[in-house]
Amino acid sequence: MNEKQIDGLKKLAEPHFKNADPDRWAHSLRVLSIARILQKHEGGDLDVIEAAAILHDTGRGVECINKKLCHAEESSKIADKLLAKINFPKAKINKVKHCIEAHRWSKGLKAETIEAQIIKDADRLEASGAVGVARAFTLGMHRSRPFVSETEFSTLDHIKKKLIKIDADSVGTKTAKKIIKNRNKFVVLFAEEFEKELKGER
Repeated sequence: MNEKQIDGLKKLAEPHFKNADPDRWAHSLRVLSIARILQKHEGGDLDVIEAAAILHDTGRGVECINKKLCHAEESSKIADKLLAKINFPKAKINKVKHCIEAHRWSKGLKAETIEAQIIKDADRLEASGAVGVARAFTLGMHRSRPFVSETEFSTLDHIKKKLIKIDADSVGTKTAKKIIKNRNKFVVLFAEEFEKELKGER
């Protein structure tokens, strides 16, 4: 895509995040940056990768209103409409939709293309490391979660049960596996330190 198409797609996509969790649009832009880095090393169609990165979470707002809906599936539907508005190549639209549909962790869908694997890896990388920890606290405050609790799901639970598991085994490309090592190490060390401080052991 040229810069005009990218800017146009961003302008069309951003309003769909109105009802989404905080920082969700900024998350998509960070995924875009990471995906571009991965593409330089792993290859793949940059048009497909950029479009999928921008649009992969556009269905989050709908999902936040109706929890029964899948944001990846809703994002795929939205992509159909928005890509047509910027004259995106029709032959590539289904490739973008596959990237979007396959990125969701809980669905367990296999990335059938390098483009889809890059989006999946970029999404995981963005959710890890220092940024992932910062996002965990932002989301925790938005959902009124305690830092730690023995009776309800807490921010520490989110870090220990989800973020720590984003390691080299959870990504597919060689480049992502290299990047994830330091990010995962940070999350592990942070969780250990945070828990000790909360218990007054530091």
